[in-house]
Amino acid sequence: IAKIQGALPNHPYAFNLIHSPSEMAIEQRAVELFLRHNITTVEASAFLEVTPTITYYRVAGLSQAPDGTIIPKNRVIAKISRKEVAEGFMSPPPANFVADLLAQGKISPQQAEWAKHIPMADDVTCEADSGGHTDNRPLSALVPVILELRDHLQAQFGFATPVRVGAGGGIGTPSAVLGTY
Repeated sequence: IAKIQGALPNHPYAFNLIHSPSEMAIEQRAVELFLRHNITTVEASAFLEVTPTITYYRVAGLSQAPDGTIIPKNRVIAKISRKEVAEGFMSPPPANFVADLLAQGKISPQQAEWAKHIPMADDVTCEADSGGHTDNRPLSALVPVILELRDHLQAQFGFATPVRVGAGGGIGTPSAVLGTY
């Protein structure tokens, strides 16, 4: 972390936050480390669902501008390959996790309120056939489903900034990409 922050003091960078369902302490320690060192962008990978830990990362960085705009300091880019996982990241942080964080004193009452108005992730990357934690879904089938879901959730929640959707893995040729959109 120190080496990257030293080499890129005024440039963007991100750290990977990999979900460890059998060892949640790994994920928790990574989030605590990222918060302690002011890491403001993570790429959430291999998540099966939104967890209390990534919710803490996202909500702990919330503030509000003088004009009332909610500012998410901690940016999340979620790598997804399933619609139900995408839905969790394109919706507000789960209310039960936010309530638990508030009860534990990890977030303020204002942050708990602001959490209702932002999505869990700023961006989602549709990951298809990339060899990692994917479900071998073809990109041309996955992206349109996720875009439709994003539009539905945006209409439902009215986020100030809609979740951006990208693609990775299984892209193939330029003509294949054109067929996806």
